[in-house]
Amino acid sequence: MKRTRALFGLCLAAAVGCSDGLPKLVPVSGKVTLDDKPLAFKTIYFHPEPGTPGTGAAANTKEDGSYTLLAIRGGATKDLPGVPAGNYRVAITEPTIPIEAPMPVAGPDGGPPPAVGLPPPSRKRSVIPGRYTNLETTPLRVEVKPEGGTVDLKLTSRP
Repeated sequence: MKRTRALFGLCLAAAVGCSDGLPKLVPVSGKVTLDDKPLAFKTIYFHPEPGTPGTGAAANTKEDGSYTLLAIRGGATKDLPGVPAGNYRVAITEPTIPIEAPMPVAGPDGGPPPAVGLPPPSRKRSVIPGRYTNLETTPLRVEVKPEGGTVDLKLTSRP
């Protein structure tokens, strides 16, 4: 009888699976443009609307404006591509650390680069219209389908 219960428990565990209890992620990528020109080296945040599971996703655009979302999950030890299906508000901002800033490979003496004492990166004026940079004012709303897909974001400089 003990073997039967143990076997039943093992089968039940296999049927249920070892889910982490988190919503399924679907792949999302796309391109960000401002007045039909690629918006390079910016940060994108997908913030879930009420009823959408998860804590959202983020990405940095490449030189051609393309991006691939990575889930925001507390305690994650690796990048998790995708986002749960649902509705999102999208904000686009200048990155905290400029993405295109060159990183020193070696210090002046040939050793590792210094961790402190580097000049701060230069800050240039943002080209992103202010309404897109704040989750409260952004007009960007997107629906991520259960299969994921391409979500292109077309910004305009005129209101």
